[in-house]
Amino acid sequence: MIERTKYDNEGAISSKTIYTYNEKNKLVGERTVDENGYQQSRWEYRYRDTLVPNPKGKYAIAREYDRADNLEYERTYSYNLKGDISQEVIENYESAPTTITYEYSYNDDNNWTRRVQKVNGIATWVTERQYNVKIPRPVARAQKILSKPTVSATSTAPGYPIENISDGNPATAWVQGRESAGATLTFEFSEPRDITNMTITPGYNKSEKIWKHNRRIKSFYLQASDASMNRLVELPDNVKSQTIPMNLTAVTWVSIKIVDTYPGEGSEDVCISEVSFQ
Repeated sequence: MIERTKYDNEGAISSKTIYTYNEKNKLVGERTVDENGYQQSRWEYRYRDTLVPNPKGKYAIAREYDRADNLEYERTYSYNLKGDISQEVIENYESAPTTITYEYSYNDDNNWTRRVQKVNGIATWVTERQYNVKIPRPVARAQKILSKPTVSATSTAPGYPIENISDGNPATAWVQGRESAGATLTFEFSEPRDITNMTITPGYNKSEKIWKHNRRIKSFYLQASDASMNRLVELPDNVKSQTIPMNLTAVTWVSIKIVDTYPGEGSEDVCISEVSFQ
């Protein structure tokens, strides 16, 4: 993909992302501009020497720049001999680096069954996976498409549980707890699955009046177990579901970290009605 354009509900361009590749057809950069051509964000991707373990050929460094093209974050990735990410170092040059490490246990088919995530040496997340007897791929793909992920959130308001975000009913919603800003939502899959798109319905879509009354997501960081998915996504403020291309394979988790929101007319509650993956 060389270019991706997003449109608002009136058919006008809301943003455009341009992708650049090197001579080996590997992604080396992406730049997102608004409808007037002004930069919203820019990413640079760099690759290490082939002697460094990285059997899947993923990029090793990702640099994120802001609207003024100032470097905001640099993420450095290391991989183990099986191609799974083993370490991620995040630097923003204003505070000490954050180091995230991943330790794996594997089964006889080289699928990891247990992963321990540590942030600055402290275990913060343990994920375990079980594999059933192998079944034909067409059936397996159908099961992955139909299965729902397990969802968790770092903050939830009473009476609006995280389960509402994947119940298929846009008249219900998850609401971020007011004691927290910038909540993170994590979607975990019971087994690796391919993801083409993510569809999100921002706001509380029970009615247009309620939608306007509450806050809606304006931008969020989108990350996945595949380290190549690490970007800032900005959404137009309109009452409809919006689709974000992902095009990832063998994903085990996806996370959304809220960065900014559109104001509500009467409430400070930040709401999301639905999130689904295709």
